[in-house]
Amino acid sequence: GWKLTQRQQDEKAKTIEQIHKEVAMEEQQRRTPQKAKMIRSQSAGVNMSQQQSRQGSFGNKNSASLMPPLTSAEPDSDGFHQVPSKPKKQSLRRVQSDVPVSKTSSLQQAMQQQQQTAGGRGNKSGNNNNNNKSPPKAPSSIAFQYPEPEMCKSKMKSIMKEYFVGGDTADAVLSVDELVGYKADSSEKDKGDAVQRGAAIVDAGVMLVLEGKESEVKSFLTVSEECLKQGKLPVESLALGLSEPLEFLRDIEIDAPLASKFLSQIIAAWMVPAAGDGGAALSFSLFLQAPDYFKSDGRPAELLKQILVIYSQK
Repeated sequence: GWKLTQRQQDEKAKTIEQIHKEVAMEEQQRRTPQKAKMIRSQSAGVNMSQQQSRQGSFGNKNSASLMPPLTSAEPDSDGFHQVPSKPKKQSLRRVQSDVPVSKTSSLQQAMQQQQQTAGGRGNKSGNNNNNNKSPPKAPSSIAFQYPEPEMCKSKMKSIMKEYFVGGDTADAVLSVDELVGYKADSSEKDKGDAVQRGAAIVDAGVMLVLEGKESEVKSFLTVSEECLKQGKLPVESLALGLSEPLEFLRDIEIDAPLASKFLSQIIAAWMVPAAGDGGAALSFSLFLQAPDYFKSDGRPAELLKQILVIYSQK
């Protein structure tokens, strides 16, 4: 088992002699650490003085010691020695400042050398090639790329839908001109490409209005006739653009019963000579160039009769 120990001893009555002895012992204990400190400081001072004498004997006479000598080896009134301050590093800085230090890094120096060598070569080659220089060439003009016929069809539908809402004829004609790009003084190849794009415009416009309202047919005729007057749409494109509507006319009539009437109005309007195209207009030879299916099963005589009635009224 464990026993209970007391942390403090029980105080008993003491005599005067015992009290004097305890006070003397406490004073002796206080003096002992002070003497030890004084002995240590004296021994440290002796060691430092010996080290200083050694450095003075082996070192250079002109070079100053990094550690200054102690002021006095004797302790002060309190029994302590004066510790010298740390040596200043002015001597080291002076030595370092004597060495020339470049302000540019090694990378910057290498780049400067490379630029100097390249400049020297450029000057040499420039002196040799001054007489061989040719004048700069003018930038070549980039030809405008017109869209393909299939793209023209989708764009024409968007133009007409916008025209049905806004009714801006000049803007619609300008949009058609940007798609077709027909010019009378252009080459034969450019004219042929413009005729194909114009045929796509006619095809998309006619197929759109055949299933629409009569007001939309009149709007389409307004735009197309203005294009013919201004020469933005070639007359050759009319016959080519009507090939697909003639072929699928009877199929369209299943869902749009007025398709035959609307197509008759469009063809009759285009047979009137256009003022701006030298009197050229769509002719009855259109039916000779029509698809075979229209000639056999499209009831061409019935459509031609409707066209003649409307044309006679004009």
